[in-house]
Amino acid sequence: VLANCFKILMMQAGFAVLEASFVQQKNSANIMMKNVADLRTGMLVYWATGWALSFGVDPERPDEHNAFVGTGQWFVIGTEDFGACNSQDVPTVVCKHSFDH
Repeated sequence: VLANCFKILMMQAGFAVLEASFVQQKNSANIMMKNVADLRTGMLVYWATGWALSFGVDPERPDEHNAFVGTGQWFVIGTEDFGACNSQDVPTVVCKHSFDH
């Protein structure tokens, strides 16, 4: 999971450099800030809906799991009990540490 996160961030950086090479030098900073805003927006959208669609379980019916799409825990609400860190629990642990205050 972490290796794929690293790949995606490096791909984002590569696209930023590619875009910056197509504009005049005076506009490069603007392009880089647009890429930072794109990354920030993507992270916020994943926080709001991505976890729930990927792994979410409805807290009112925790025994009913949908094999195709998650059904609850929007905005990562109701995910206080993540359990121990083990090899089957990597996405849960990564998400917990990403949004833990």
